[in-house]
Amino acid sequence: MKKVSVIIPCFNATKYLPKCFMSLVQQTIGIDQIELIFVDDASTDEDATWNMLQEFERAYPESIMILKLEENMRQGGARNVALQYATGEYIAFVDADDTIEECMLEKMYEKAEKENADMVQCNLYDIYPDRTRKIQLKPLDKTVIVEDKGEYADKYFSTCYHSYEICNKLIRRNFLEENNLKFCDTKKYFSEDLMFNLKMLSCLKKVCFISEPYYNYYQYETSHFHNVSNGER
Repeated sequence: MKKVSVIIPCFNATKYLPKCFMSLVQQTIGIDQIELIFVDDASTDEDATWNMLQEFERAYPESIMILKLEENMRQGGARNVALQYATGEYIAFVDADDTIEECMLEKMYEKAEKENADMVQCNLYDIYPDRTRKIQLKPLDKTVIVEDKGEYADKYFSTCYHSYEICNKLIRRNFLEENNLKFCDTKKYFSEDLMFNLKMLSCLKKVCFISEPYYNYYQYETSHFHNVSNGER
């Protein structure tokens, strides 16, 4: 069994995929300990995205799975499909136009194992077109045993210590399966990440926060956030 399954939805993503891909295969945890599941979400680029994913699979056949959807299901739906195939001890989610620091999966996996946590969250860098970057979240290094869900929401979720993103989290796969946690339809909800975190919050028993920013969240005009807010992909 691999230590981590990483799920990466892709839609017309050839411009950004190579950089994302390199950040994934160069992880210090070792590519042999990672399962990368790329989902071509019915791209409309004449198979350019699919062809690139096939090249990735040929390069690392033991560590990469590629899936091709006939219907565009957007971020949430594509992730749900991939979750059915994931076999890693833990699950991580990365957007195709972002990158992760080379130590991210190793550091978060070690923390999850040490603390026996349901979920580990790291900080993020918001990276802008002019290459400036800003740490997104208030720093917090802490392991929290969740005894009162309302108290946890007030202290950590409403104050943005527990962020609304899913991409900066490593989640135990058994925890997701036991609680039947899935993403909602992105076509119906503005933020499937927020809805997923709300569902997850109601089930969490132990959470670890890492203040170090390991996820690089690029603020492109064509990013998922901008497109959804404009009523597009």
